[in-house]
Amino acid sequence: MRDEDSDRRVDRALADIAAGDIGGVGELYDLMGHWVYRVALLITGRPSAAEAATVAAFTFVWKNAGHQTVNETAGTQWVLEAATSCARLHLSDAMPSASPVTAAPLHRAG
Repeated sequence: MRDEDSDRRVDRALADIAAGDIGGVGELYDLMGHWVYRVALLITGRPSAAEAATVAAFTFVWKNAGHQTVNETAGTQWVLEAATSCARLHLSDAMPSASPVTAAPLHRAG
């Protein structure tokens, strides 16, 4: 996944986002969307929760890119850490809802 050119493109997209360029979000999604979704799916185990976590991760990046100082290769790592955090927050969405256990009536043989 990682190479210097990809890292530079991610860092450039993050810089664009930090500067208020909404096009940077699209560029970042094109570069990392599949990786963010894969991380989220591995953590949550369910496509719907992974999709929600992916949206949350890109929203987080969009809102926080201006506050993040990234070095030459840290942008990719920062985005994947955001994906991991958002996926963990969506784990509850991935868990099956607990249903009360009802006892079956006992029948006597005979």
